[in-house]
Amino acid sequence: MSSTRATNGAIDLPALRVAYLDALVAGDATRARFVIDDAVGRANGPIAQLYTDVLAPVMEDVGHLWADGDITVGHEHYATVITQDVISRLGARWRRPPDSGRLAIVSATAGERHALGSQIVTAFLEAAGWEVLALGADMPARDLAVLAELERPDVVALSTSLREGLPSVAESLILLGRLEPRPLLVVGGRAWSDGGPEHARTLGADALVLDPRDLVALLQERFPPVEDD
Repeated sequence: MSSTRATNGAIDLPALRVAYLDALVAGDATRARFVIDDAVGRANGPIAQLYTDVLAPVMEDVGHLWADGDITVGHEHYATVITQDVISRLGARWRRPPDSGRLAIVSATAGERHALGSQIVTAFLEAAGWEVLALGADMPARDLAVLAELERPDVVALSTSLREGLPSVAESLILLGRLEPRPLLVVGGRAWSDGGPEHARTLGADALVLDPRDLVALLQERFPPVEDD
């Protein structure tokens, strides 16, 4: 795997993306896991970059390959399952015990069957010391609001990857916005790539955040750690 190492000893991210995508397309789960594990070991754990600059863009590439008919839906599902496992393995290395005194609910929206985006957001928040209730894919709006009313999170982060799913986001935001106390409502995901913060606010969101690093920075500013009495 030396081809993924840049001359200065850092990880060559473009080469790593190619190596990981090749392993996924080949259906080689062992090689896919090794590519990522090896990168972590040789670069002193650039886990944030692996999430944002390797795993997320590679899965977009997988989606394009499926849309173009270059791989089957079976290949796409297999690649998704392997990447979910890789994300979980990285998260286990990266997370720290909740120490901020803060709670987040992270979920894909109703009808959204892709949970990778919310899984990555969960990993970033857990690495920042947040307690996270991760709800996965296709969370019905009313059930989400009921859970939020019971748990009283500081923030609810909603992930949507397909633009067709944006109407369901509005229902979730309306119901969540009625809660007392009202959580901070954040939306993100590929579905918003052509929209802007104004559209998100129109639907009831407080913020549109497309990069999990920006989300962590926003929450660190808005929610300083709770001091123990």
